[in-house]
Amino acid sequence: MVALIVPNVNTIRAKAATDGLSLAAGDGEMVQDPFVRRLIDAEVKRVTAHLAQYESIKRFALLPKDFTFDDGSLTLL
Repeated sequence: MVALIVPNVNTIRAKAATDGLSLAAGDGEMVQDPFVRRLIDAEVKRVTAHLAQYESIKRFALLPKDFTFDDGSLTLL
């Protein structure tokens, strides 16, 4: 299974700060940071640990912004 994930920027920055790290200023650069990738990977594994192998997320992409109607990433059928 594949997932598109929009991380909570404030939570990520707070976690980085507690670990003594500073992240890139822009959200686009932040989602490419290896620290962020490892953090999200660990969280995905934690919250999906109870799922069967075929139900678990194998790969994911981090997106820098929410889905919206305005930019066409969210639509009504």
